[in-house]
Amino acid sequence: MKKKPKISIVTLVKNGMPFIEDSINSFNLQKYSNKELIVVYSNSEDNTYKLLKTNKYIEKVIIDNNSKSLYGSLNKGIEKTS
Repeated sequence: MKKKPKISIVTLVKNGMPFIEDSINSFNLQKYSNKELIVVYSNSEDNTYKLLKTNKYIEKVIIDNNSKSLYGSLNKGIEKTS
């Protein structure tokens, strides 16, 4: 049987509470089984990081405090997709 292609979702977040929870829940509700969620996190002043580290649906959390733009962070996430 042919294996389904993997779908990678890359999400960027900084001070994302409670909205990041909605994004993760939406990802989890998708019926497609061969998927991964990668979150690129920039230093936040809320509980975003705590949520990311304890959530079982996130494949990878990438800490990025050095990118100069949104696109730099997005590229870091894309580099980590499988």
